[in-house]
Amino acid sequence: MNFKTTCAVLISLAMLALCACDGGQPDKKGAEKPAAGAASAPGDAPSSAPGSAPGSGPASAPGAGATSAPGGKGKIPPAVAADKIDGKGTDGKYHFKVTFKPAVPGLNEMFKAETLVTDAATGKPVTGLKFKLDATMPEHRHGMMTKAQHKELGEGIYQSEGMKLHMPGSWEIRADAKGDAGEDHLKLRYNQPARAKDQ
Repeated sequence: MNFKTTCAVLISLAMLALCACDGGQPDKKGAEKPAAGAASAPGDAPSSAPGSAPGSGPASAPGAGATSAPGGKGKIPPAVAADKIDGKGTDGKYHFKVTFKPAVPGLNEMFKAETLVTDAATGKPVTGLKFKLDATMPEHRHGMMTKAQHKELGEGIYQSEGMKLHMPGSWEIRADAKGDAGEDHLKLRYNQPARAKDQ
């Protein structure tokens, strides 16, 4: 074998060695398999997370997309109009009907209230009660800045003087009565407007 033949053989062997180190081998259909770690072609779908069903997307973080349970805490009860603050007490003994004077109190202005208390079973006025009417804003954790004075006018009517709602928004109006039949309470929400004409 002469020198030229020897060089040709060595070049052929070197080229075969380079092809063997290329890492790609044809599959059964003749397509070249990508080498390990090769990037996916544009448009390929990402592989699923371990344990995911085939074709599923990336796993969500725990708790993601959870919705609050209906009727959660912190919701303000619906309010009634100023002339609808009446109803049977929580213990069912008395019926209370509260009337503001004026009908819609001005913001941060003094007003009076008259409450008619009747027997829930007979509808007759109840006299001689230990009575109190108050207003608070539970969400703000405060009440009125004044202390109302209460007195019985007769015929089951109790007057509360010196009331003042100093903030607009949802107020809880509470009436408490204690008599021979026991204690009873009424709690209703009333929205104090920023201006009386807004009511």
